[in-house]
Amino acid sequence: MDSRLIMTFLRLVKVGQITATARSLGAQSEVVIKQIDQLQKQVGVTLVKYHNIESNVSLTQNGQRFIPIARTYLRLSQDTVDLKETDHYDQLTITSSIDINTGILLTNLTKIMSKDPFVHYTVTNASNDEIYASVRNETVDVGFSYERDIHQNIVLQDIGKDPLVVVTGWQSDYPDVVFARELERTNELYVPWSSSYKEWHARYWDCKIQPLLTTDCAIQLPNYINAANAWAIMPKSFLQTVDRKQIYFRRLYLLEEIPELTLFAIKKEDCLLKQSLIDWFILQIRELSSIPIIL
Repeated sequence: MDSRLIMTFLRLVKVGQITATARSLGAQSEVVIKQIDQLQKQVGVTLVKYHNIESNVSLTQNGQRFIPIARTYLRLSQDTVDLKETDHYDQLTITSSIDINTGILLTNLTKIMSKDPFVHYTVTNASNDEIYASVRNETVDVGFSYERDIHQNIVLQDIGKDPLVVVTGWQSDYPDVVFARELERTNELYVPWSSSYKEWHARYWDCKIQPLLTTDCAIQLPNYINAANAWAIMPKSFLQTVDRKQIYFRRLYLLEEIPELTLFAIKKEDCLLKQSLIDWFILQIRELSSIPIIL
């Protein structure tokens, strides 16, 4: 059967008139009638009864029975086309926090794509718990996180370090070099980057004091950094993506040592079908995600 003829038949069923069907298809009424006749010859039964060109058409009993067959045929035809189009491509699904996606993955993905144009990607944002659950449930192939969690059948790979820096608004009162005690907790734009980061942070700032803003990602922080004496600790990878012509900030050098965030790649232990592809992608991120000094 010809998909084009079946589409004409289904449009005729929906519209109900030869003339209106022809108009919706941008064709002549005679063309519609010819296509329906061709379909009936291919099927071997009468599907449509004509009254006159302007009036409604009616379906025979076979025509009614043919409607679900026609819809199924079109769906299978499209599935076959989709299968052919994706036959030569590998699919890789990736999930991470929005900051890792913005600062590391998407900034390097175009370079990775150029190395192998036959890999197609799906990239999504997720919380840390969702990242690990998605890998465990095999709804994604690989995840990336700053948080190290231990799960059965989950493999973690240390990709590299993402340095943290202190930033403040351009007109804040802070000197360029500061002690942690000079940074008031009530002026902080706070992101709990990882468990180890929270432990370090608690040594210098009282967790019982409410910060100016608490959020689970850095992407909103530039909008608030110019509040009076606001300050934040952000990954350098994210700061690379901030348009400094629009957001004016400066770096503060903290005299206490700031830990670096460890970027972990997360994959299923027995991901046999895509093992080589996942390992190849992780290697590309490892090689490309070095964070230059930008401040």
